Amino acid sequence: MGKIKKGVKKFQKKIAGGAVHKKRKLHFRRDKADAAKAAAAAAAATASAESPVLGASKPGANKQSSKAKRAEELDVDDFLNGGFMAVDADRDQDSDIADSSDDEPDTAALASDDEQDAYDATSAAADGASSSDESDGVDPVQAQNKQYKSEIASHQAQLEALKQQDPEFYEYLQQTDQELLNFGQDDDEDEEAEEEEKEGDMAGDLSDGDQEENMRPPSDGQAQLEEPSTSGQKHVSSAMVDAWCKAAKNNASPAAMHKLLQAYRLACHYGDSEEEVHETMKISSSAVFNKLMLFVLKEADHIFLRMLSLDEQTSVTARDVQKSKRLKKVESLLKSFLGNSLHLLGQMTDSAMLTFTLRRLRASVILLAPFVKLQRKFLRQVLTIFGGADKAPRLQALLFIRHMAAMLPPPALELALKGVYRSFVQNAKFVNAASVPHIHFMASCVVEMFGLDMAASYQQAFSAIRQLAVLLRGALAMRTKDAFREVYCWQTLNCLELWAKLLAAHADKQELRPLVYPLTQVLIGAVRLVPTPRYFPLRLRCIRALLALGKAVHQFIPLSPLLLEMLQWGELSKRPQAGAGGLPDLTLQLRVSKNTLRSPAFQEEIVSQVLELLAEHLGQWSCSIAFPELAHLPLLHLRKFSKQCKVERFRTSSRALADALDRNMAFVTQRRLQVDFSPKDTAEVNKFLQEESAANQVTQP
Repeated sequence: MGKIKKGVKKFQKKIAGGAVHKKRKLHFRRDKADAAKAAAAAAAATASAESPVLGASKPGANKQSSKAKRAEELDVDDFLNGGFMAVDADRDQDSDIADSSDDEPDTAALASDDEQDAYDATSAAADGASSSDESDGVDPVQAQNKQYKSEIASHQAQLEALKQQDPEFYEYLQQTDQELLNFGQDDDEDEEAEEEEKEGDMAGDLSDGDQEENMRPPSDGQAQLEEPSTSGQKHVSSAMVDAWCKAAKNNASPAAMHKLLQAYRLACHYGDSEEEVHETMKISSSAVFNKLMLFVLKEADHIFLRMLSLDEQTSVTARDVQKSKRLKKVESLLKSFLGNSLHLLGQMTDSAMLTFTLRRLRASVILLAPFVKLQRKFLRQVLTIFGGADKAPRLQALLFIRHMAAMLPPPALELALKGVYRSFVQNAKFVNAASVPHIHFMASCVVEMFGLDMAASYQQAFSAIRQLAVLLRGALAMRTKDAFREVYCWQTLNCLELWAKLLAAHADKQELRPLVYPLTQVLIGAVRLVPTPRYFPLRLRCIRALLALGKAVHQFIPLSPLLLEMLQWGELSKRPQAGAGGLPDLTLQLRVSKNTLRSPAFQEEIVSQVLELLAEHLGQWSCSIAFPELAHLPLLHLRKFSKQCKVERFRTSSRALADALDRNMAFVTQRRLQVDFSPKDTAEVNKFLQEESAANQVTQP
């Protein structure tokens, strides 16, 4: 034979050696599977020894147990060959079979067959045991319970013996491990409870008549009697309320007031969920509810003043309440009453009830003096009502706010003025036929509130007018549509009209006079911002505001140029187009459409309003010594308009106004020639035609 090559040697070593190794591994795992099978048989034999019925169900169990015993008598050679794996077969059986399935399919099949045999044996034994138990009529649960009871009894006997043998250790167990000593007592209690439930179920199996009686719902009287025992709530009856009211009213008893306020809290939170309010009382009827609410709302302020020892004073101030020596004792009751009343105002929806509640709570405003947070909360809630839609609650809300501003210490007045103006601004964003009365009412309320204190009103008015001036300046600087919209909107226009109305109403107050000039400039700037005919309705509204302001403060505002510019509109010199569009309500419009501009109704309305406002403006200064100079330019424009206009109605109206101006100019000129003072004599100038004006002898245009 030739020499064996090196590659052949490597192949023989690799292939032959691998085969031998694989064969040895196969024998090793077969022995391991036999050991696992023997361990399973030993476990089955143990189970059969504990249960005679289970042991009799499988005849091959003795054979497997003997095989397991032989595994314990292995010699050293067999032990080293792999028999030692029988000792740990129960622990490593699953992992070893999984490993063998990866390397050798035959070995895995062998292991699975052995497991299946053991499973069949166990399941057969279990089936035999269950069938034997059923045939003997013994409940497995009862048998197990009996076994537990015997174990518990033996445990307790051991503890009793320990108590006699070693009392010190038993006492130590009582201190450190009480559960060990009480072992088994909980089970006895559970069994007693189960027995009671069974007895209750047996007692429930009554006759048909008894069952119907148990299913019938209790009556109202029975429910009221039974509910306090279940829910722990005490029903508030009419007699209890009468007793509390009598003690509180006659003696100003804190205990009676405490009970009343507890019931009052329950009444104020009526309808709230149980998670929000939990009380130990319950109002029994609507009559009790009504009696309780009426008494607390009507008498609470008098009772609290008596408790504060302030009832004897003719007029109680906020400082008196704050400095009262008994305030600390009554503070908790006051907070309860005021807090629950605040919650009541936020939950009420009925207009009549809300009006009554606000009217009664107004007397308790002075009690808010020590509580700044409650003042702010009350003001916020009442301002919400003030901005609502109901008329009667709005008026009561205004009176409540006015009372707070007048009675409470600073900064109550400033907060009230800010809140009222903000409410007006929020409600002045949109204007329609339904909202116009509401906006006018709120404007009158703002005027009333700002008349309380001129110094505080000046600060608020100055800030508001300055904001409007900033809007106008931004629009003039940017000249964009968005900037124009910020000025030409209902909110800005209503605010301008509000401040003009407010300054006109308080024209006799010197503190507000410096604001007349800046407001006039803002209004004139708003008129000239977009001088197009489409914004004629807005221009007319601004001119009316200026006219009322100038008349109130007796200051001349040049309105004639603003009105005469409207008469120079080119469409007025043409004949209007018939059927070009209807006339909308100009008081509800800021801008009109192009079709509306050509309508005869719109043009006639514009001309009539311009002539009316011009006549009213010049009529204010008809007794002035400078009237001929003031009316000269308007007279020229009116004559020119009457010649160029194609509409006969417009020519007739303008001529009538021009003739009236001419007559009054001649009258004033004639009287002015008779005076003997110079223009610098202001006192005599102011007296000019004073008697004629008072006697109404001057010809008015």
